[in-house]
Amino acid sequence: MGSFAAYVLSDDNHVLTANKAFVSLSLFNILSYPLSILPDVIMIAVQAGVSLERLSRFLRSNELDPNSVVKDKSIGKTHITNRFALKQDKKDAKLKKHLLMSN
Repeated sequence: MGSFAAYVLSDDNHVLTANKAFVSLSLFNILSYPLSILPDVIMIAVQAGVSLERLSRFLRSNELDPNSVVKDKSIGKTHITNRFALKQDKKDAKLKKHLLMSN
């Protein structure tokens, strides 16, 4: 109703006919679904951006300290002896904290 009122009151030459009203209602109905999912699309886009930034930071981060990786030949496994063995880098400090908290 507000759209029709704005149309009629915006100019004296604007006359609301049945044709214009029904076409407008039809278009509003078509637009209702895309407008209802718009918040979800924005949320998904933001989440994707955050995920891409985290992956990018992780892939650009320094490797593990080679002295912290132990290859146990007797059981055929490799493990990290120290969880805090990431090389220290100021840019990677935030990533390091996040990785250690997720374990």
